[in-house]
Amino acid sequence: MFAVALLVAQNVANSLAIQASRTGHHERYLPSSCVVIAELLKLCFSCAMCLKQWSAKGLIIRIKAMTLRHHIYIAVPALSYAIQNNLMYFSLSHLDVSTFQVLNQTKFVASALFAALMLQRKPSSLQWIAVVLITCSVSLVEVSNMKQQKTSETQSPAIHQLAALATLLASALSGFASVFVEKMLKHNFESLHFFNFLLGSHSIWTAGATMVVLDREHITQKGILQGYDELTWFIVINQAFGGIVVSHILKYLSNLTKLFACAIAILMSTICSSILFKTVITAHFCLAATITVCSLLVYIHPSAQPSVDKLHETVLVQSPSRHRVILQAASSQNVKDRAEHEDA
Repeated sequence: MFAVALLVAQNVANSLAIQASRTGHHERYLPSSCVVIAELLKLCFSCAMCLKQWSAKGLIIRIKAMTLRHHIYIAVPALSYAIQNNLMYFSLSHLDVSTFQVLNQTKFVASALFAALMLQRKPSSLQWIAVVLITCSVSLVEVSNMKQQKTSETQSPAIHQLAALATLLASALSGFASVFVEKMLKHNFESLHFFNFLLGSHSIWTAGATMVVLDREHITQKGILQGYDELTWFIVINQAFGGIVVSHILKYLSNLTKLFACAIAILMSTICSSILFKTVITAHFCLAATITVCSLLVYIHPSAQPSVDKLHETVLVQSPSRHRVILQAASSQNVKDRAEHEDA
């Protein structure tokens, strides 16, 4: 559970740092460039860990062992995250923040549904209740935080409905991509760092393309690092660190565990924000905090656990094992090469 505590701390620090960067006299930075640099940092870290584990030759052997099918599998979550980010940009441009935040919390239910479909992990009735409760509680917190903000522009009903649909689709893609990554990590890739390296090598291109499309004019005028200071670099490094922690949670725990950690972080961020930035804690927040604690207790209670969990044996039978076989073969080849080198 240490990784869960780290994720909560990372999310709280990230929320407070972003809020500080917006309230202070900081030059405006490009969020899209933060995503690109964070992906680059994660890619460099994963590459360094792979080199430490296998050496350059071992890493090259594994990369060569990857087929087109493997790269397509890796590209699926990278492309899903890219589409999700673009949909969220569109939604935020045409919806008020409160509506967006409430609709965005459907990712909890989407993740539970995709986990049941893709991982054969069927939550019990009590766990479904906990998922719905946590969705409602987070929505209450977001409404409480954003209730003072009003929509500056009057949108046509058609555009408003389209933006709402885009938000729901983005939440569904978020749940799908997270569960897909969880499945790949647990059943197809033995090395967490190698998977992160492959995912990063695909994500960097999609993030870069998104940055160019959204902020090409700003980049041409002032460059990619415009508005960067110590606080901005902290945000970027913290986001990269959070991505690495999330991958550990997806491999060794579950996507729903990650979402519950994020829900706790939202509550803690609101409390810290009230202390640091003098924001007001409302009755909505107190109610949401109570619901969150109850939903967590319900979700982890022994009576809420499914009586029979066939996840492990089902996925091993159904999922292709070619990834694991290839990686094991590459590892064996690397060991053999090292032995021959030492004998020589």
